[in-house]
Amino acid sequence: MAGTLDASAAMGGTYAYVAQRVRSVTLGDHTLELYSEPSPAVTLAMRDTFPPAPPTGLASIAGFSTPSAGGESAPYIDLSWEPSPEPDLAGYFVYRRLARPNGDPQGPLARLTPLPIPAPAYRDVAVRPGQRYIYDVTAVDASGNESAPSAKALESVRNQETTSSPP
Repeated sequence: MAGTLDASAAMGGTYAYVAQRVRSVTLGDHTLELYSEPSPAVTLAMRDTFPPAPPTGLASIAGFSTPSAGGESAPYIDLSWEPSPEPDLAGYFVYRRLARPNGDPQGPLARLTPLPIPAPAYRDVAVRPGQRYIYDVTAVDASGNESAPSAKALESVRNQETTSSPP
């Protein structure tokens, strides 16, 4: 069965199509074209329903911020991943959940970014020393399609060591 491709159809557009069969018949020296009745119209809305590829290369590193004058240093976990090559990328969502000491998930998964963030990096400053966290990241396209999660990253902030000056 033959088909037709509308190469001019653009994402976001709505199109109506009607089909009609045309057959050429040659009788002697004459060629005739015979037309069928047109089909009922079919309307198609071109919508992006395909999610982007999941982010790759998720890496994490924990640390403490440099204290300002009179302030205290604060723990953080920095995340980074490979930028997505998707042409309609809107950004990334970052997810976190607590982890048990053996690394198994504990508690609900929470999205840390209410809106997609544009850069392939995120700093989580709502962490506690001694607690383990599991992170993953998803990519979101301009149509709101969300990818499957990236590979997971497990990270914890060690308790900050304090040094005392000799008496």
